[in-house]
Amino acid sequence: MKTLEFLTRAEEKIKEAKTKRNLEHVGLWIKEHLENNPEDAEIRQELAEKYKEKLQEFKEAKKATIYLKKWVAKEKGIPRELEVEILKETAKAILVKGNALATPTDRCRVCGRQLTHPVSVLYGIGPECGQHFHIPQNEEDVEKIRSMIEAIEFEGWLPKSQVVILDD
Repeated sequence: MKTLEFLTRAEEKIKEAKTKRNLEHVGLWIKEHLENNPEDAEIRQELAEKYKEKLQEFKEAKKATIYLKKWVAKEKGIPRELEVEILKETAKAILVKGNALATPTDRCRVCGRQLTHPVSVLYGIGPECGQHFHIPQNEEDVEKIRSMIEAIEFEGWLPKSQVVILDD
């Protein structure tokens, strides 16, 4: 098999791999060919890069609960606490996809005061700070509001410096 023909066939096999296991078999096939055909060594690096790119597709997304700094949440129009999958990561940002969380807290997320009212505990915002957000204070609305918050979806890039990863 000529070098160009092998390269084309190997690239096709890498591209067509549907699972990580299929890709590993392709990698073994490539390795065997390159060991038996030292004259094809110049294409090793090119195939390695294609292999690594395809391998990235099979990596499991990292799941985490994150907490955003106030200005980022406001700019993106989303709540500050999210349950996400981290899809990609660079040195300065993360690409996430997930849903908002309505995690109760006993401290106001704006001013830090103690919260006692069920709706305030749900939102994490007390009645004084909540006046600015027009938050209803009826106890019977708590579950309805919780489900509305948790239905909020977000997918996008977030600056790492403005994200606190609570658990992963």
